Amino acid sequence: ELYKEIHRGGKREEFYKEILDVLADLGTQKA
Repeated sequence: ELYKEIHRGGKREEFYKEILDVLADLGTQKA
């Protein structure tokens, strides 16, 4: 599913923002 989103490229910026948000959440959970 993520793979399709990446290759569709329509909302690439929005997609990367979501990933960054998720990574940020994971970082705060570790701390």
